[in-house]
Amino acid sequence: MSASGVLLLPRLMVVVWGLLLPHSLLLVQVSGGEVMTWYKTQVSKDKLQTQTPTDITSNRIIECAVMASQNPGTRHLFCHPDAATCSFYDLKVEAGHKDSAIGPVQDCWTRHPNESEASSVPFADLVAQGCVFLNSTLRTFDEARSFCQSEGGDMYVTGDFTGLQQYLGDNTYSHCTSLVVMAIHYTEVWVGGKSRVWLDGRSVTEDEWRPGEPNGGPNDCIRMREMNGDPHLMMDIGCDTAYPVMCQKGVAFP
Repeated sequence: MSASGVLLLPRLMVVVWGLLLPHSLLLVQVSGGEVMTWYKTQVSKDKLQTQTPTDITSNRIIECAVMASQNPGTRHLFCHPDAATCSFYDLKVEAGHKDSAIGPVQDCWTRHPNESEASSVPFADLVAQGCVFLNSTLRTFDEARSFCQSEGGDMYVTGDFTGLQQYLGDNTYSHCTSLVVMAIHYTEVWVGGKSRVWLDGRSVTEDEWRPGEPNGGPNDCIRMREMNGDPHLMMDIGCDTAYPVMCQKGVAFP
């Protein structure tokens, strides 16, 4: 991690802004490529005092999240009670929990989502393109599509290709119910395209392909790739290759 707060990860860069709001999120990549989500919550100080926390010295929320993610079995919750300390607890508290009615509270972060929410992943609300989600876990095309479908959507298909390029290149975004505190940048990602067409049946246009593409088999799958500082463009590749995926909520394709 650099002094500027940039955490560099394979195919993923997490940039953390110094903004903390109720229900905001922190994303941390753990071993195996999985991303652990931490949710803002509030916990009664009396409840916290029922446990002896594990304290470490740190003045950065993202460093607290990284260290908590390294021991998820016993670190279900962490708090940042002052500018120099992270306190880790084995308390299972849901996101958005508030104990304000029973006394003073502490702002904390939990890895347990609010089970009443429809989806377990933080979809981002793009005015022109709907609710989308970038998942960093490396999956084959079929695995990636199954994941998107399990979250109430499908792989991402766009009618605004320039907007998609802009989102992938610089995607600071609003969460569908709140504000996400980071932007995520991917150099390569699966989108909803296969056999040289989008999943909605439209042909991929010449302007959407990277020069020289498609150059694979007629049944290859399609990912977006950024190269040499140029915007993301579409490239075909075997469907058993593993990449992150971009999902869209509330859609289903044949």
